[in-house]
Amino acid sequence: MKSNDCIITWLGNGTNILVRDAGVRGAVISTRKSLNKIELIDQSNYLVEVGVSCFELAMYATKNNFGPAAFFSGIPGSIGGALTMNAGCFGNETWEFVKSVEVMDRNGEIHQLDPEEFSISYRSVGFPFPLGSYLA
Repeated sequence: MKSNDCIITWLGNGTNILVRDAGVRGAVISTRKSLNKIELIDQSNYLVEVGVSCFELAMYATKNNFGPAAFFSGIPGSIGGALTMNAGCFGNETWEFVKSVEVMDRNGEIHQLDPEEFSISYRSVGFPFPLGSYLA
């Protein structure tokens, strides 16, 4: 996967996805059964991987007495998709709850980014790097 010219398409839960008969160019990486862990850091901080469904995060947060994240139960799809489009409902948006994100570049190096480094608006997120230069 290190080839810089390989097109990579990430596929979460497949919510709202239609694939044409010819398929998808390049590699498709599904997070549906991987990158799906939630780790409780403390009462209000979680490490959530992109393959976790929004509903699963809502249930986990509610079980751990973090009620504000309950709105995720109304969002279909995964956290990766919710981050990509700043999904929201019931007056809340995904990026209101993000303290940092970890991304991996095409050389396998991990970078931690703060929300301030992204251009976040209603149902849109501008990334601080060219799309395709990072893998996850």
